[in-house]
Amino acid sequence: MRNRSRFSKQKRCPVKKSIDFSFALVGNPNVGKSVIFNHLTGLGVQTANYQGTTVVINKGQTVFKDKKIEVVDLPGAYGLEGISEDQQVTRAAILEQEFDCLIAIADATNLQRNLYLVLQLIDLGLPVVLCLNLTDLAESKKISTDTQKLEQMLGVPVVSTVATQGRGLDLLIETAMKVAKQPHNNKSPHKEGVEETQKRHKLAKNIVRSTQKEEEIKETMADKLWRYSTHPVIGLAMLLSFVTAFFGIVVFSGLYISKAFEGLWKTLASPAITSVIHLIVGNNSLSKILLWGLDDGVLAGLSIGVAFILPFYFLLSLLEDSGYLNSIAFLTDRVAHRIGLHGRSIIPLISAAGCNVPAIMGTRALGNKRERFIASTLISMTPCSARTAVILGSVALFAGIDKAVLIYLITLVLIFGTGFSLNKIIPGKSTGLVMEIFPFRVPTVKNTVLKTWMHLKGFISQALPLIVIGSFLMGFLIELKLLPIVSKPLSFISVTVLGLPAITGLVLLAGFLRKEMALGLLYVLAAAQYGSGFKLPDLMSSQQMFIFALVVALYIPCLASFSVLGKELGWKKAVYIGLLTTVIALTIGGLFHLIFSIL
Repeated sequence: MRNRSRFSKQKRCPVKKSIDFSFALVGNPNVGKSVIFNHLTGLGVQTANYQGTTVVINKGQTVFKDKKIEVVDLPGAYGLEGISEDQQVTRAAILEQEFDCLIAIADATNLQRNLYLVLQLIDLGLPVVLCLNLTDLAESKKISTDTQKLEQMLGVPVVSTVATQGRGLDLLIETAMKVAKQPHNNKSPHKEGVEETQKRHKLAKNIVRSTQKEEEIKETMADKLWRYSTHPVIGLAMLLSFVTAFFGIVVFSGLYISKAFEGLWKTLASPAITSVIHLIVGNNSLSKILLWGLDDGVLAGLSIGVAFILPFYFLLSLLEDSGYLNSIAFLTDRVAHRIGLHGRSIIPLISAAGCNVPAIMGTRALGNKRERFIASTLISMTPCSARTAVILGSVALFAGIDKAVLIYLITLVLIFGTGFSLNKIIPGKSTGLVMEIFPFRVPTVKNTVLKTWMHLKGFISQALPLIVIGSFLMGFLIELKLLPIVSKPLSFISVTVLGLPAITGLVLLAGFLRKEMALGLLYVLAAAQYGSGFKLPDLMSSQQMFIFALVVALYIPCLASFSVLGKELGWKKAVYIGLLTTVIALTIGGLFHLIFSIL
């Protein structure tokens, strides 16, 4: 009988100072740590930087059997000797903080690799519970584990779980509470030589031989897909096909959702909002300014932002949960070395297509500062979902999908060229690729929908208000005839260099706050000049839309990304990246303006 966790159903306890137990989740990044953390704490998560670092630790609380429990999700680590900042934080937290119990999470399908860290924790005399996760996957691979014998050999409790289904989590916390109440004598940490490390690896191998049995089975479909996806020829064809299908779905579904939003808004919302505002303040300049934000501003955010971000994040969640990112990392490792990185760095570069902020933070797992700087620079040039909304909401919609694809190809060439140049200029070499091989998995509908909603909720709560506020400001400038005066100082860049309408200079400047805000405000300005029945081509030609979207895709990252760059790399390097990307954007935009002028 399956034991589903009660944590996913009960009411979460707000974070308080007084707690009964403090548990830390420890393990490598791919064993379901975050899934277990989310099941235990729900969505009420606090993040905090570890003292003296930029690494974020997730903390949350829950209640189990009337006991308040703090759960801390430590950064992923394979051992306590890691050199990356996130692994060093895990080591410091384990050795310096007094957790009541360490819940060491291991992959039941790759136990030997995961036992090394567990043995280190046990050798230090720390209170440990081994969580044997992914047991359903182990069963499908005909891998059986004698948990009782494993407990005897390790000397710590072992609990089997299936985190995605919540199975075994009640027993896991109950066991951790029992361990926490037992006395423990911690040993002083000491530096280990190669010989000690080798002994621990050998011990892990012997333990697995004694406690696990694996039947010979035929190659599964997941195994075949993994083998094909990492093949130098077949894998590349699969990747190109996937990318084409990915953006094709985003484009067509986004256009459909955008038209649906626009139709419903103009039929139901816009007349009602206009009537209410006219009733309250009358039909005057103030009412027109209010309508810029509450009517045109909200519509721009929904039809441009939400319409394209929703399908984008849904597909990205499927990509992450399926395990395909890992095979892409293996497939692209050789190419990544050309730009001073390795295959593992491709994962934050791909995730940057969703949002640059977590992608930049994800570079902490890279081996050295050189790799982090190169990766962060390239991430800043990667079109995120906001920039994708600009490209699709302007070029794809009015100038043709082929021109939108061309923008992505140009951006890809520039990213590779910039990385290649930085690799030649900056001293040092990229490190080797060390990753576990994980089979493909079928994503669960619940997790995919939840992750999509979390991303979408972030856009609605953060970007949409900025678009509305910006629309208010634009309306204020328009109604008071101040827009030409404000736009004039930027006209050299917008008109002379890029060949765009003068007002786009102000729009590009506003895009520093949020990239999708640039297109949203452009729609608002077009509506101001041509009325509610406008089309963007009334304001800009297809060539101008192409240049506008290309510049937005490349120039200085948004304010949130720029702030994270400053915290992660230092403000000097953040400013350098901002200037570099802006120069590249204006140079390429100006070049295409010259080409279009000649042609």
